[in-house]
Parts: sequence; structure tokens; C-alpha cells
Amino acid sequence: MIRLICIDLDGTLLNDRFEIPEENREAMLLALDIGINVALVSGRPYCITRYFAESISDKICPIGSNGTFFRHESMRYEKKLDKSEIEEILDKVEKHDLTIQFKGADFMTSNKRVVPDHQYRLINRKVTHDRQMRIYESADRETILNLAEEGIFKTICFNRDPSCKDSVFKAKKELQETDRFEVVSSHVQNFEVMKKGTSKGKAVEVLGCLLGISKTEIMAIGDNENDISLFNAAGVRVAMGNASEELKELSDHIVGNNIESGVAEAIRNHCRINVHALKETDDFLQRCFKIG
Repeated sequence: MIRLICIDLDGTLLNDRFEIPEENREAMLLALDIGINVALVSGRPYCITRYFAESISDKICPIGSNGTFFRHESMRYEKKLDKSEIEEILDKVEKHDLTIQFKGADFMTSNKRVVPDHQYRLINRKVTHDRQMRIYESADRETILNLAEEGIFKTICFNRDPSCKDSVFKAKKELQETDRFEVVSSHVQNFEVMKKGTSKGKAVEVLGCLLGISKTEIMAIGDNENDISLFNAAGVRVAMGNASEELKELSDHIVGNNIESGVAEAIRNHCRINVHALKETDDFLQRCFKIG
């Protein structure tokens, strides 16, 4: 029986317009309604993951920055990069002329300018001031290291120019060879750096323990390399149709892509929830619908 569904954001729950398709939203609400726990497990910072979670239900648990930060009731789970680790990342990456962004629970620094229509700026316009993402652009080392006191959980390094893919690969390899960090990619032109021993999967294991849910009762849905650890923490592994070949090979099932509401398909198929049929029933029948 599935008791916890863990869902990646980009390329999985979200469509290509950085939105949650209505079919995905309905399926998640119905899962919650019959007692299934739901977590959004993203590489995005905690406050951005929380924004999408709360746009559906305050019952959904947001886990941000590739499993390095989340809250559950009075518990706060966090795995920070210390100052020496941040300096080492900068030393390794700066020479490759990549965009380098450090992420806290509710802030982001960037060594370059951040475009006016950046997704985080757009979300900031929709939320109250206390829920906004603080953005520090053209940030120098001093700014970054000062913010480390608050907690930096992840670095993402990228170059969107396809001709610079080799630079991204070289910088990623250098950091991997130190064996001091967790280094994964969510796209072919980026890589993300976290504290050694952290991952989406580790955070889900902790959440499962807190909820009294075993691995066999967890379903994971994802699309890329940084979801491998998430799959390792789940009994049922569902890859999106747009997932990397590596993740598809590790999956138990493959569903439609992120613009075809593949998440809703996964929930219907594996939790026996028929969204359209349930729309025709009353609240009593919805609550009595069983999963097996």
C-alpha cells in the first residue's frame, strides 16, 4: 500500500510554463483526501518548494535544495555547507566562467545579474513579504560568506550556452574528484553541489521515519539524475516520459511527460485513484475509496 508519494518539481510536477497542471493538482488533493502523505522533493530552495506545496495544500511537505532542508512539525532538518566548503567550490568553479548560485532556505546569491523576469522574481510578486525569496545578484565572496551564517544548503553552477557544455562538465568533474561533496545534475548544462552524505533520498528516509512509513510504502516520481537517490529511497519508482534514460532504466514504471500530467497518471495507476470517476461521487464515497 502506498502511504507516501514523493514528487520532484521541475520536469515532473511542473509543466514547461513553471506551473502545476490542474490534473496533477486534483490527483494530489484526492490522494491527500484518502490519507496518503505527499511531499514535494526538489532541487529548488525551500521557500520556492513551499510556495508550490502550499498552492495545493498545507498538508504537503516541502523538501528543498535536494534534500538538505525541510521542516516537520517542530523538527528542522538542515545540512549546511560550511565556509571552507563554499570557498573550495568557488575556487574550483570560478575559473570556468559559469554562473554560480548559492541557495539558502529563502535566499539566492548569483555571481551574475539575475534577469527581471526570473521565475523567483515572478513568484515574489505573488506572495507576502515574509514569504519572498531574497535575491543577491552580482554577489562577491564576502556577501556569500556572510550569508553562510544563515545557512547555505546548495550551489548550482551552469552555462545555458550549449557550446559551453565542456566547461560545465570539467567543473563538475573537478568537484566530484575531491570526494568532499554530493554533485549531481538536474540538466545536461548544470550541476548542483551539496554537503557530502546528503540527497533527496536521505531526506525522504528521515521523513519516512518521522511518519512511521517504510520504504515499500513510498512512491517516488522524478525525471533526472538528482532523482536517483529519491528512487533508492522508494519501493515504487516512477519515471516521467521526459526522464533521462538512466532514470528510466532504474524505474518500475514510466508515465507520460510533464506537459501530459504524468504525475496524475502515476497517482491514478499506482494508488488506484480515478480522478474523473471520483469527481462524480460524493464526499463520503471519496473518503471511503480504498487503496490496496
